[in-house]
Amino acid sequence: MELAPRLVAMLAFLALIPAGIYGALSGHLTVVTMVFSVVGIVLIAGSLVLMFGPAPADSENGLSH
Repeated sequence: MELAPRLVAMLAFLALIPAGIYGALSGHLTVVTMVFSVVGIVLIAGSLVLMFGPAPADSENGLSH
């Protein structure tokens, strides 16, 4: 299954919405928790983009190592 990396990244970044709502409503919203949440979501989004994106062998001569 191959999804467009931009679509995967956009869907992954939608996770910022409930994280922000939880932080705002729970009263535990500090700079540290906000930074950790954003960094975690960015790492997960980047991993998903790499996982669902085209493989390096797809764009070169067709050989994978």
